[in-house]
Amino acid sequence: MTSRLPDLIGRLRGLFRHPGYLAMASLTLALGVAAMVSAFVPVNGLLLRPPPFPNHEHVAFYGRGAEYRSISPRLYNLLATPEGVRSTGVARVSEAINVSVGEHILLLRGQRVNMGFLPTLGVMPEIGHPFSGDTDETMVSWDFWRTWLEADAHAIGSTILINGRPFHVRGVLPPSYRLFEDVDVLLPLGNEGDVADHASNLMAVAWLAPGTSIDSFARQVNQVATRHAGELGIPKDQLGGYGATSLAAQVTASSRPTLLLFLGCGALVLLIAGLNLSSLMLVRAMAKSREVELQVALGARGYRLWLPLAAEATLIGTLAVTMGLQLGGFLAHMFTRFLPGAWFAPDALVRIDWRVRLFAVVVAMIVLAIATSGRPLYRRPEGISRRHHDGAPRSGAVVVHARRIVGTAQTALATILLVLSVGMIVRWWNLDQVPLGFRADQALLFEVSPDEVQYPSLNDVVTLADRLRHHLGALPGIDSVGLSNHLPITGRFIMPFKATDGGVQHIQYAVITPGAMEAMGMEILRGRQLEEGDTPDTLPVALVNEAYLRAFGSDDVVRPALPGDTIDPLHIVGVVADTRHAGPDRDPEPTVFLPLAQVPRSTFTFARRFMAMHVIMRGPGALTLDATTIASVVHSVAPALAVSDVRALQSDINAVLDPSRRDAVLSTAFAMVAVILACIGLYSSQSVDVAMRRGEFAMMGAMGATPGDLLGRVLSRGCGPAFAGVAIGLAIAAWLSGRGWMDRLTSWKIVDTTVVTFVSLVMVLLTLAACGIPAMRAARIDPLHVIR
Repeated sequence: MTSRLPDLIGRLRGLFRHPGYLAMASLTLALGVAAMVSAFVPVNGLLLRPPPFPNHEHVAFYGRGAEYRSISPRLYNLLATPEGVRSTGVARVSEAINVSVGEHILLLRGQRVNMGFLPTLGVMPEIGHPFSGDTDETMVSWDFWRTWLEADAHAIGSTILINGRPFHVRGVLPPSYRLFEDVDVLLPLGNEGDVADHASNLMAVAWLAPGTSIDSFARQVNQVATRHAGELGIPKDQLGGYGATSLAAQVTASSRPTLLLFLGCGALVLLIAGLNLSSLMLVRAMAKSREVELQVALGARGYRLWLPLAAEATLIGTLAVTMGLQLGGFLAHMFTRFLPGAWFAPDALVRIDWRVRLFAVVVAMIVLAIATSGRPLYRRPEGISRRHHDGAPRSGAVVVHARRIVGTAQTALATILLVLSVGMIVRWWNLDQVPLGFRADQALLFEVSPDEVQYPSLNDVVTLADRLRHHLGALPGIDSVGLSNHLPITGRFIMPFKATDGGVQHIQYAVITPGAMEAMGMEILRGRQLEEGDTPDTLPVALVNEAYLRAFGSDDVVRPALPGDTIDPLHIVGVVADTRHAGPDRDPEPTVFLPLAQVPRSTFTFARRFMAMHVIMRGPGALTLDATTIASVVHSVAPALAVSDVRALQSDINAVLDPSRRDAVLSTAFAMVAVILACIGLYSSQSVDVAMRRGEFAMMGAMGATPGDLLGRVLSRGCGPAFAGVAIGLAIAAWLSGRGWMDRLTSWKIVDTTVVTFVSLVMVLLTLAACGIPAMRAARIDPLHVIR
């Protein structure tokens, strides 16, 4: 080993004296590692990191639905504590609450949980004590404690006003506590809701005993739901949706498909980088073949041949991992701006921990091992003897053939990623062009929450709404003001209604005041608006949209179907134009619009716990108003009513388009790296080929070949394998799309004629550019100069 040390040092010095190969090889692998790291960092933070709940391995969500489980109070009570379950807990969806801390009036997010919810998750307060069962206690978040209680340990036991009622702070939640969304305070749920309530508006968790599997527990849930289907009003075709899901699968349900898609994109980029690196190493092996043959002839064997190769690979891998981790971390940080805040534990998305570093090292080692696997062919003594015995060195032909295969493969992979990228961009563009059915210009909105303490009755809320409309409408540049729980895009609040065939359908339920339709920019196609004269003492009326008429027919009335309530039919007085409420890629949903003043008291008492109330303002001066001005006007009417989330209505449209924009941006980033690597590979391969065949081109020129002949010959040798790769890539992308794999991941048809045409044109032009520069160099060879 000592005798080989000077040779090894000399070999490494040679790399630095002629750094072109070292720089190209290291940078090529670094780009592949960076692509994988940038895709792996969010996977590590969201999918591989365990949820921050001590009991997460044995906790299941149960109820109806697949992506998000929910349960009705009635079914929760029927299930009680099933066999094989240690404990259960339940929580409502989060709600807007008014919180007064000192002189501050805040509209925050609160969630009501029962006594078993936190213990089932295994969550204990970071400071303070668990819930004791009192109805006037609260648990605050870590951020709330630090921001509004000044991180004072003596704040435990202090009193804050929530929805006008005093609550004493029982404890502070751990900093890592987050379940689907950030909440500021937890409140006691008391009982699990009305035991006769059949609406699936709760979130239930179960802590399974050792030996109890998710599947066995899911069967118990399904059996109880099936047994009581008639009582619970569950249609037979929906019974299959009742079951259980593990906590880890539930909290990553929305993020998993997208993250795995981009991890696959990163793997394709890494594969292209590996193919490129393999081509570079094959060329270097060819250049060093004479030197190696001499070493073998002088008796070099075993590690004495492998050691220089291992040293080169180690140096290349070290530089590539170092650069790849830095670049990958930067890209991951950039990518997080396009990831939705609702995904679990977003603070972990940019963390480069030991797992990410180990992953980078492992993928680099694998790529290097594969890229160098062909080089020992030129270092085996028997291989050298065979080439001399045959009388012709065949290694050059092998290298040329291998480079063509590599060029075809990397072009095919780059084409697949470019198809995905262009398909995503086309999808984003198409969604952006879909008419949404309303005007978002000159519209501003904010959220308020008239709570049950300050505004106990529907009349109180109606009076508040009238006063807010009057005062806000008096601001300069405001043409219309209205309140609504329903916005023309985003959000969801459904209630049961009777269909003409006697069945019950759950559809969008919108409660609005006069002026709301104008403020939201929605168009009345037939009939009239809801007016000031629509009061509890007049005929119950409603507006419906076109989708409602298509689903329920042109009946003149709407029939609510709340269990246990006898509610008069609502007479349809107008038809509203459809809006893409669920998003531009979804069909309009049937919607019923009711005047706030005519909402049945029992319905309002039930629904106010779950629905937000938005104030919408329209006019040329709306977007010039700031949160301070709006809050001062609201507090002049309702001093203890908080204002939150002041924003333009256009921002809600942007938020709906964010997922398609995210997919387009991220897929384009991966595709660009892949295409750049493929072009570099084609260019370097053709450059080496031209350099190795200068004598041949000079001889052809001397024998009468024109520069055009040489140009065409080089282009045909380089573009042929690349064009074959483009065709193969398009065929694979079409096959994947035909099988529905791409479409299932993106919920959109990716491959169509437009995409194929554009990708083909781009790849042909890039291939001609990458191969054309070396070809032009070959065409300019001076035969006399080379031959001399």
